[in-house]
Amino acid sequence: MFAKILSNVRESSPLIHNITNYVTVNDVANVILACGASPIMSDDEDEVEEITSICKGLNINIGTLNKNTIPSMFKAAKKTMELTAVYEKIPTRRVTVCNGTGSGEYLEGSIVTIKANMPEEGMYTIPLYYCCLT
Repeated sequence: MFAKILSNVRESSPLIHNITNYVTVNDVANVILACGASPIMSDDEDEVEEITSICKGLNINIGTLNKNTIPSMFKAAKKTMELTAVYEKIPTRRVTVCNGTGSGEYLEGSIVTIKANMPEEGMYTIPLYYCCLT
């Protein structure tokens, strides 16, 4: 799943707005570039709302707060809450285990470990201790 997310980031190369402390600004920008996105580093209170509105993501690092960046962080965060979020439906499968553990919803392709007692008569038996959900 992580590989697919990373691939999606590399294909779309989203612009990510970053408000970070001055100690980590270079590292944060380099990590975002390494992931395939495009960083923009801006903490000016007068421009954060406009910048955030054109970006696909917002990263706020509160490691070393100062009086200049705190208002910028609040303005940028408020602006992201105004944006419309679009969620992609990720296929999942439901596994129910009676007399054991491993029940839940799992992403398609996940490897799930199921621990259970022998099934009651008429119940389905999984021949292996794990199954790949496809």
